[in-house]
Amino acid sequence: MSNEQIQAPTIRVLLALAHSGLPNSSLRYAATLTRALGGELHVLRVIPRIMRTNPPRSMRDTAVAVKTIERMVQISRSMRPWLLAELGESQLVSRFVLRDGAFIAQVAERARSLDAKLIVVPAEEAASPAKVAALARACAARVLVARGLPLDPALVEALARPASCSGFNAGASPARARN
Repeated sequence: MSNEQIQAPTIRVLLALAHSGLPNSSLRYAATLTRALGGELHVLRVIPRIMRTNPPRSMRDTAVAVKTIERMVQISRSMRPWLLAELGESQLVSRFVLRDGAFIAQVAERARSLDAKLIVVPAEEAASPAKVAALARACAARVLVARGLPLDPALVEALARPASCSGFNAGASPARARN
């Protein structure tokens, strides 16, 4: 086998967002980390379930669904310039996914479909160490809580090594996850 045929597997990093509005610092952090790892960045935005029942039981259900869809469009439009700059036009469709439903379930499903080895969540998404641990277990991947701090080279080196287990909040203790 020649050196050209031997390639390290691509590290797929999933930035998982839900309630964080437009988390510019988390987007930049995930992009910087992904580049440092020589990986591939994917972005998942999870919104609350659009329709609680199908078909809607009342006009209120329909109004809630319409409002949720309008918010989804607004979020997508606000993220589009950054995503275009970071992912490029050709990768935008395949690497930015918008889903409705339960956050942990949707992140786990997307992480499995990508075979993502690292999930980055903004600090405002990681409401508790228990939520971060549940996410790590559900995804069987390392979870890193982005806090907007400068990227630590030791962290990049540690994340580049294969994980011996699913990990917990890569590089941070449960107590730090609350800060």
